[in-house]
Amino acid sequence: MKNKPDTNIREIKLNCIIPNRFQPRKTIDPKDLQELIDSIKTHGVLEPIVVRPVQQKEQEQYEIIMGERRFRSCQALNKETIPAVVKEADDLQMMEWALIENTHRKDLNPIERAKAYQQLVETFHLTQEEVARRVGADRTMVSHFIRLLGLPSEIQEDIRSQRITVGHAITILSVPDTMRRLMLWKRLKNEDLSVRHLRIIVDSYLHPRGVGLAQ
Repeated sequence: MKNKPDTNIREIKLNCIIPNRFQPRKTIDPKDLQELIDSIKTHGVLEPIVVRPVQQKEQEQYEIIMGERRFRSCQALNKETIPAVVKEADDLQMMEWALIENTHRKDLNPIERAKAYQQLVETFHLTQEEVARRVGADRTMVSHFIRLLGLPSEIQEDIRSQRITVGHAITILSVPDTMRRLMLWKRLKNEDLSVRHLRIIVDSYLHPRGVGLAQ
């Protein structure tokens, strides 16, 4: 049985649309964006964006909930309108939907995801368990991601650019002091350590009985 077409789709002028203030993705790969621009140029917008109405005295205005890349692509092509579904949503729902969309599409780097989880906790006063339930994630995973924000900025940058993995970062977090974390991070990069090898080194530091972190 075929799905019925969404009758709520409408064409909305691009100049009436503003970006999502709670967009967790801070960077968009130019190559991926160009591929989408080329696709829309050839085939049009195959999936409407999702927006919500916002208060505006002079003209109707909408805020993007999901579909910012499609919106930017249409801007680049100088299109006047874009197909959109209008939904009523509060700020919490907006952030949840944007986070879920990006997570499912694997568009977020680990630090962006960590900051999105943290924003849900701080802005909307949710527990980590509530965040996990709302975004369909494991509570322990949410906790691990938020803890990444406690690492030095140099390490966070390597996590953001995926030069080191979340597994490496969580292992580094086992070490309590910043100086030791930085030493471990440098050793990890210099020796190209696996997560397993890194865990052995950390364990030997936390429970001295042989080779330590300083060696």
